[in-house]
Amino acid sequence: MPVAALQGVGTTAAMPSRKERGQSALAVVIGSALEWYDFFLYTLLVGSVMSASFFPSTDKFVGTVAAYATFAVGFVARPFGGLLLAALSDRFGRKRILVFILLLTGGSSCLIGLLPTYASIGLAAPLLLLVLRIIQGVGAGAEFAVAAVYAVETGAARHSGVRGALPATGVYAGMLLASAALGIFSWLTGPAFADWGWRIPFLFSGLLLLAGVWIRRNLSETQAFQAAQNAHETQRQKRTTVRTLLRDEWRGVLIVIGAQFAQAGLGFLFLTFTSYYLTTTLGMPRSVSLHATLIAAAVAVVTAPLFGALADRIGVRRFFIGALLFSIAASIAYFPLTETRSPMLIYLAMVLTIGIGVNGLLAVQGALFSAQFPAAVRASGVALGRELSTAVVGGLTPILAIYMLRGAGSTGVAALAVGLTLVSLLTVVFCRGKNTMRDGE
Repeated sequence: MPVAALQGVGTTAAMPSRKERGQSALAVVIGSALEWYDFFLYTLLVGSVMSASFFPSTDKFVGTVAAYATFAVGFVARPFGGLLLAALSDRFGRKRILVFILLLTGGSSCLIGLLPTYASIGLAAPLLLLVLRIIQGVGAGAEFAVAAVYAVETGAARHSGVRGALPATGVYAGMLLASAALGIFSWLTGPAFADWGWRIPFLFSGLLLLAGVWIRRNLSETQAFQAAQNAHETQRQKRTTVRTLLRDEWRGVLIVIGAQFAQAGLGFLFLTFTSYYLTTTLGMPRSVSLHATLIAAAVAVVTAPLFGALADRIGVRRFFIGALLFSIAASIAYFPLTETRSPMLIYLAMVLTIGIGVNGLLAVQGALFSAQFPAAVRASGVALGRELSTAVVGGLTPILAIYMLRGAGSTGVAALAVGLTLVSLLTVVFCRGKNTMRDGE
């Protein structure tokens, strides 16, 4: 059964035209793709090029951990930036903030491509990188929440699964684009890629930024947001969004925090840790890691909208639980597959964990998380819960995985992945917010 009607979504008075729905879908997918292209560039390079360029050390392990620390710092900024920008979108509209988010992350990504290395300016290099990562984290913290809410609010409630999957499609399209850019420029620049070739994909994001801003500037504001703004009872709420959220909607925030553990942990574990694990531990060429990510992203781009459509038929919560169970099985299978050192089996491991498991969780988050909050605080609620969880779990999991690998081997890393997934499973199975899971059950 489809997700039950969200407040202000899917009513006859609030239904945009088919053309408007098509334009908003395109804007969400393309905008999210450009946004996450920037973010994934750093994610894919943090364990190799970035650590060598900005955190040189006589102990390679220490340098790698330092580089991953800047990765984690970007996550620390996510809940603050996410809540601030999402609250502004609840007050002033989704469209303006979606444009501003692109400027933040796209601009910081271009500047990363221009940064001098540690060899040129010493300690100033990692400090400047840290500042840019914080700015990037502020924008990334709001992107998914605001884009998902915008997508859900511009469609009928019975299609909230499909609409909510649009940002997920954009996320993996961005990952696909980032992986392809790194592969192409790595091939073109050859050995020079580690010296200066890695800068080209970051600078290329400037062109993508201009395209994304132009697309999002032509969006129309959602009628659900306008209805919430015009309602008598929201005149006070729009000035106290955060206070209202924490006072009245704390159950929804806690549900989102717990439900997000698996996607945040497994997503950044297998995306970020894989590059380090394959090249450093297994001695595989960097191209194998890039190709694995590329294939998994291509599968996810195709399957994300299909997962959304399936969730509309069987229930969003039911689908989410199924995706969690699949993710547990995929996490257990990941290391036996990768330890064969067979590129084909490594590709299969990434498709199972990222292309299907994590993608299934991400695809229905827009509908599941949006359903926990009324329209007046919807973006703020999704951003706060999602980004608090992502900041702690997503930022620290790759670092924990490195230490677990050193102390307990691949079994310890697999246990970490399963444990994170169980937290989300228990949350979704046993918890109910004031607004309920609203999946038609």
